[in-house]
Amino acid sequence: MDLPMFEGSKSPISPSAYIKRIVKYGGLSPCCFVVGLIYLERLKRQEPTVCLTSNSFQRLILVAVMLAAKYLDDFYYSNKRW
Repeated sequence: MDLPMFEGSKSPISPSAYIKRIVKYGGLSPCCFVVGLIYLERLKRQEPTVCLTSNSFQRLILVAVMLAAKYLDDFYYSNKRW
């Protein structure tokens, strides 16, 4: 499975600097990063042809961490509350 929508130009910063930037400005719990990596691992298990490259790393890690944050850190308000 090819993911052309996640391919971009080569990132100007290193993967570790990008992760540090997400940690600094993202306001996410540390669990989000662990769950995000689990999501990427599951993607790789389902689609072995998917690779994290220097062109796709930022987008794939960002989407995985955003999904994890949505699942773990989002607040749910029922209609009764309003």
